[in-house]
Amino acid sequence: MAVEWGPYGIQINGLVPGLFPHADMTEDIRGGLDAAAPDDRDGRQPALRVGAPRELGWAATFLASPYARFVTGHTLVVDGANWQRRSLVNPEVVSVRTQLGRGPFRP
Repeated sequence: MAVEWGPYGIQINGLVPGLFPHADMTEDIRGGLDAAAPDDRDGRQPALRVGAPRELGWAATFLASPYARFVTGHTLVVDGANWQRRSLVNPEVVSVRTQLGRGPFRP
């Protein structure tokens, strides 16, 4: 569609959200999320946390803004790199700095 409609100035993009807890989640998803200890759940996410709804809104706002005027035919995944995991059951994420024996970056 992006190729077909691009000549008419119409942009076609997709937004793929990751885990964004919210009040309207189904019971099975909420139950699974609540059953996982926060430390365990967050430690298995590459970003070490779940998303905030406003972050998904920021991504949508970017795609609808003039700053993304030349972005079309793209699928923007907003999930804290979770889609890049190697499997559904992952070990805890250990940063490269931690693996090298260095502490976190300090501003």
